[in-house]
Amino acid sequence: MPYALQLGPRPPEVPIPLTAFQKEYWLAVSKLETHQSKFRNAAASLRLLGALNIPRLERSIEAVANRHESLRTRIAHLDLEREPTQLIDPPRPFRLSMLDLRYSNTDDPEEAARRLGGEFLSETVDLREGPLFDARLLRLSDDDHVLILTLDHIVSDATSYPILTREIISLLTGHPGTTNEPLPELKIQFPDYAVWQQRTSEEWRHSHEPYWRAKLSKLPPLIIPPDNNSHNHTQLSSAVIHIPIGKQLTDKLRDIARRERCLMPLIVLALYLVAMSRWCNQHDLLVTFVSNGRHWRPDLRDMIGCIAYPTFLRVEIGRNDSLRDLVARVSTEFHSSLAHDASRLPATDITSNDPTEISFNWLPSEWGLSGTHPSAIRKADDSESGLRIQRFPIGQKLLTKFAPYFTDSPSGILIVIWYDDHLFLRQTVERFAAELRHAAATFVQTPNAPVGSLI
Repeated sequence: MPYALQLGPRPPEVPIPLTAFQKEYWLAVSKLETHQSKFRNAAASLRLLGALNIPRLERSIEAVANRHESLRTRIAHLDLEREPTQLIDPPRPFRLSMLDLRYSNTDDPEEAARRLGGEFLSETVDLREGPLFDARLLRLSDDDHVLILTLDHIVSDATSYPILTREIISLLTGHPGTTNEPLPELKIQFPDYAVWQQRTSEEWRHSHEPYWRAKLSKLPPLIIPPDNNSHNHTQLSSAVIHIPIGKQLTDKLRDIARRERCLMPLIVLALYLVAMSRWCNQHDLLVTFVSNGRHWRPDLRDMIGCIAYPTFLRVEIGRNDSLRDLVARVSTEFHSSLAHDASRLPATDITSNDPTEISFNWLPSEWGLSGTHPSAIRKADDSESGLRIQRFPIGQKLLTKFAPYFTDSPSGILIVIWYDDHLFLRQTVERFAAELRHAAATFVQTPNAPVGSLI
């Protein structure tokens, strides 16, 4: 539903509020007296091979930081009796911190780079002081460098990372005489979005809150049953497993998506819910689905900011339903969820606790969790800069109970599952993935197969 007030540039000198998500994030961090965030994310970790023009890289980062207000943002109380606001620092020179590993005592500069990169990512940042965006360059040799870009989650989301990476690489590898290769004009900045969200909050409550109150009412407990009930949930232990669906099976799912005119992620989500229903032994499921917040919004396409938000899909799974019926139900629920805009949903105000432990994260291309979009790498490879750019995984851990990420890639869908290995056995996670693959193979062969045959 369109809002009466259209999103546009904010009036001059207006205070910039926090968005609904930022308020929850700020409250969580405010419990620490230092206001230091421990959720600094690796927007990208890149290996730059070839003759690197470091001053040009520094100017490229500076140009992108000055272009996006979100990259120059701090969060602070101007008045302790008022809510915190976003403060935008003026454009300024960017100084790239560098560490030279060419003469280090270690025999393995790559391992040293991973260790130092991990230390950089583990540094806390005071949201009041910043910087919430930062970069570090590690020199392994004269023609081998690692660039790490970090962004705090309070001013960014996963969709922001490839935007940041793409723009920096575009300027770095453009015509040697300039660092101003044309970039699309930013008509809307993230602070404009925050002001618009505040000014339409009453309209949102009137139009959408009743829908969500009904959707999230009378929920059964949605707990993923652990293998170890005695583990202290406040002490998470991170493990990860990579499970490929396979190119052949993925291609067949794509053919069905085209034929049925259904979004590929929704087919995968329906199959995921079949496997999750079996695991949890429940048939009324609520799943957290992260929306990138930019659906049908071209004005937000190139914006760096925290636009993504968790929305909820509630799906009942009947044993006599066909898999095709379930996919249609998931599709209807998804579009209904988007129409009722969950971007300002204070879920904990509507339900007494977090409503569900079941989440679904779809990453629409092979850049996966790294922020390194393939188009950005191809841009460098096709340029005359002489640079080759590769991903450089640092191995940052994701502390969570159970979080699957579905990554779309040329070799097929890859399931990356982060889980607490004190709570779950590896074979339990592998069995869950095998059941999901079996559901996918059954759907490809017999779309009208009853769900009951799988659960």
